[in-house]
Amino acid sequence: MTSDALGASQLRRVNAFRGLMIDSGVWRDAHDYHRSLFKLHQLALHGWGIATGLEVTIGQDRDTVTISPGLAVDPHGNYVLVSEPFDHRFQSRTACVLHLALEYSEIASGPWQPRDDQNGQPTRIIEAYRIRQRDHEPASPGIEVCRVDFDPLLGPIRDADDPTNPRKNEIDRRNRQGLTPTDPLHHGLGSEFRGTIDLPRINRPSSAAGEPTLPERTGGTTSLVPLTSSSSSRQSRPDRPSRTVPLSVIRHSGRDWNVHTAGIGQLARAASLTGAEVPVVEETLPEAAARAPRIAYLTGSGRLTLSAAEREALAALLNVGTIIVGDGCSSGAGGSSGAREFGRSFIDAVSSTGKMLQAVQRGHPMLESYFLFAQLPPGTGTAGSAVSDANPSSVFYLDGDYGCAWSGGAANQPLARGTIRDAMELGMNLVHHRTS
Repeated sequence: MTSDALGASQLRRVNAFRGLMIDSGVWRDAHDYHRSLFKLHQLALHGWGIATGLEVTIGQDRDTVTISPGLAVDPHGNYVLVSEPFDHRFQSRTACVLHLALEYSEIASGPWQPRDDQNGQPTRIIEAYRIRQRDHEPASPGIEVCRVDFDPLLGPIRDADDPTNPRKNEIDRRNRQGLTPTDPLHHGLGSEFRGTIDLPRINRPSSAAGEPTLPERTGGTTSLVPLTSSSSSRQSRPDRPSRTVPLSVIRHSGRDWNVHTAGIGQLARAASLTGAEVPVVEETLPEAAARAPRIAYLTGSGRLTLSAAEREALAALLNVGTIIVGDGCSSGAGGSSGAREFGRSFIDAVSSTGKMLQAVQRGHPMLESYFLFAQLPPGTGTAGSAVSDANPSSVFYLDGDYGCAWSGGAANQPLARGTIRDAMELGMNLVHHRTS
């Protein structure tokens, strides 16, 4: 965070001098300065979301869940501490999607003035929490801990058999926001704080062209306008996804077809921060051809053998514009040789549909669809490369085991944070490819 950006937030502190009259307003301003500065630091450098705990498990009673103790930071920068388990029972007379949200709350507390007078003024405020059930996504500053597509006629609430694709009356944890540090290279400071911190307005003369823009007052809060425009392709995080990009993980007869399930889940979660909702389904090629998802993802650690019906479905997906992605796994049972064998057989299968693949070079639309890359990042291996068909590209084979990188690397070989982030950004480019 630059000094110019800090100045644009217009923090105001008490100017102390001999003879200054101290009343409740001065005292409040003095403490509000430190609270606002703390929130600004938290959101700018560390982000918001669930920091630890707050796990959701099935409770003992029907349609009841238990939320474990934990800590979160809401979008306003408030710390929300849950110190003991909390039970909640989902209730609805009609079928609907129910959201369970954690919210910051303040409770007036004693000692009281006059002393022992419950009708007097509280001298303390407890920073507490509340957990609310809503039939819509929680608005800021709520933090979703889970949701349920609830139907009271379909039996009790239960854990999801497939956490990546919960069904009716199954707990859906896919929209939990983890505490994600804010990278100043990724987001403008102003976009992170738009409408989050109520800071005093300071009136100044209009800035000359090219000088930093001052905050604008909207709806009782200060909206920080980014100080400079940027030619970077990196974009600000929206409040909620603005487009849906269905993704199918293709189930085939080869080895390790679902080895990247965890990585795909992490990618879908990260993509929500870039304005894309990525519902994930595991299905065969013929099943995917009937649905026509935006992306069909295939992985494995050995030869990919497709039946005639599967090859026909692959061709049908390409005809309707589905983006086919192959990503061999070098951490699977077949190792690096298995990943190479998967890659060769994937390219052969795609070539049989008439697609001609060539190396992805600098300037390719996939390298610029959201984040800007000059070349492919390394992924899990020591180098990264890719091939695709001609524009508009609809087939990609990624030679870098990015699916494992999306989940942090193999269990016995964790990746560096920068490598994981580069791989995740490449994955989000795939999500946003040809969506504009």
